[in-house]
Amino acid sequence: MLQELSEEKIKELASIYDVIDTFVSLYLDVTHDIDWKFITHRENQCNSVLKADKALLNAFQNNMERIKTSIKKDIKGDIAKNKYRGIALFISEPMNYFVALGFPHKIANSLTVDTSPYIRPLAQLIDEWEHYALILINNNEAKLYTISLGAITDRKRLVAHIMNKHKKGGWSQMRFQRLRREAIDQFQKKVVEALEKFIEKEKIVGLVLAGPGEAKLHFKKELPQRLEKIILKVLDYQMDLPDEKLVEAATLEVAKKEQEKSAEAVQLLRNEILRGGEVVYGISETVRATREGKAELLILSKELKPRGWICEYCQIVELGAKKTCPYCNNKTSEVDVLEEILEFAERAGTNIEFVGDNPMLEELGGVGALLRY
Repeated sequence: MLQELSEEKIKELASIYDVIDTFVSLYLDVTHDIDWKFITHRENQCNSVLKADKALLNAFQNNMERIKTSIKKDIKGDIAKNKYRGIALFISEPMNYFVALGFPHKIANSLTVDTSPYIRPLAQLIDEWEHYALILINNNEAKLYTISLGAITDRKRLVAHIMNKHKKGGWSQMRFQRLRREAIDQFQKKVVEALEKFIEKEKIVGLVLAGPGEAKLHFKKELPQRLEKIILKVLDYQMDLPDEKLVEAATLEVAKKEQEKSAEAVQLLRNEILRGGEVVYGISETVRATREGKAELLILSKELKPRGWICEYCQIVELGAKKTCPYCNNKTSEVDVLEEILEFAERAGTNIEFVGDNPMLEELGGVGALLRY
């Protein structure tokens, strides 16, 4: 059975590791079913490399049997419901650990064997597709949605019966308009209450406000300051716009905001360096800061994949290659150093910002962090 992707699950994955390469991390794009050809190809490659070490080979083969059995018996049914477009499986039979995650977003196929789960693709997904609320509103109807990883995870519809025309021979026009305005205001207050419950229920980081005409702008004025502060964009759309079109438009705006936030993070890193503030940059200094739990905000390039080594006994990570740890003489493992930085950061509750093509960050070594102290 597939579990939903969450920040808590990523932290769990970041906290578990073995001293040898017993973990298999499998990511699959399941938009068009399971790619068994890819799985078989990577399995054969890993078998060839691991056959010199019988213990590791046995662990790997047991892991793969568990993965294939789970996909065929349990996960395939979840995928058939078209709820998920990507899945990730993490297993170490020697550590008695198995987790299967599903998410409504495509992901590149990969299979990794390492001392710990490979979490970088998940951390990047969480950063790029932040959890936000979307509300489509006019004077007598409101549709509320929560959006996670670019897909609707919850929804609610509210309707009020508000007269749009003045009755002949009845109330004066002025009194009618006042009562109508009061009815609309009461409706919008109910929507605000419902929206606040949405915000409290989920870890919402932003709000997209949409609707036709002036109603959404009147509603914006009704919002308490704490909600008004998280508005990402105000969009002009009709109430009958299909859900998928609405989410697509809103998510595009959220993606633009995420790009702006990434650029602002790099600029903040630059400014702190110039001021001599509490900041580090470059691989070595950032490894040390995240390992010691000092980083408040980790800023890293999406494309950078420096190779290095880790000693799982003393948790030392450095660039280059070493077969044994110079500090404790135990065997080391080859690693993606940014993956290790990410794991340290997740364990310490550090905020993480992935950055696309950015010459300034590249000049700083592709990674840096603002420090807590």
